[in-house]
Amino acid sequence: MNLINKITLLFIATTQIALGNDILSSVMFKFENDKIAFEQFKYLGILKCLDNRIGDRKNKLFFTEYTYLYNGLYPLSRLIKEYVLNQIYSEFEQSELQLRNFPKVENSVEVCQNLYNSIKSYDLYLKNISKKSHYYQENDEIMFSKEEIEQNMLDYLNIGKVERCRLIDCIPQKIKN
Repeated sequence: MNLINKITLLFIATTQIALGNDILSSVMFKFENDKIAFEQFKYLGILKCLDNRIGDRKNKLFFTEYTYLYNGLYPLSRLIKEYVLNQIYSEFEQSELQLRNFPKVENSVEVCQNLYNSIKSYDLYLKNISKKSHYYQENDEIMFSKEEIEQNMLDYLNIGKVERCRLIDCIPQKIKN
C-alpha cells in the first residue's frame, strides 16, 4: 500500500470515528432534555424495583415493559442496553433502600414509586445516559450493525423515535409541526 492510500485510509477512519462520536454526543444531549425518555427510565426502574420486592429473579415486569418499548421503537430501549439498565436499577435500589428504615408491613408499590420519583432518580438518569459504554455498539447482544445503530440515533435526533418504515414496508408519515 502506498503512502497516499495509507493517508487516505487513515483520514476516512478518523472521520468515521469522529462522526460516530458526534452523533452519540448529540443523542446524549437530547436525552438530557427528553421528558418522555426520563419518564420511561423511571417507569422501568419502578418495575425493576417491584420485581425485586416480589422476588422475581427473571424480572418479568421490567423485561416485558422494556421489550414493549423496544418493539414500540422508543429510543431509550433501542439505544441503551437492557442489561445495563437492569444493573443500574439494582445498584440504585441496593444503595438507596438500605439507607431507609421501612416498617415491617410496607406497600411495595409506594416504596418503588417514591424511590424513582425522587430527585436522585434524575441524577441517576443523567449520570447513566452520558456513559458511552451504556449504548448499544456494533455486534452487541442484539446484533445491530454500526450503520443500524447510527441510523437509530439519527432517527431519534430527527424525529424523536426510530423510523418504523426502515424496518417494515410502509409509507413514512409526515410529522406535523
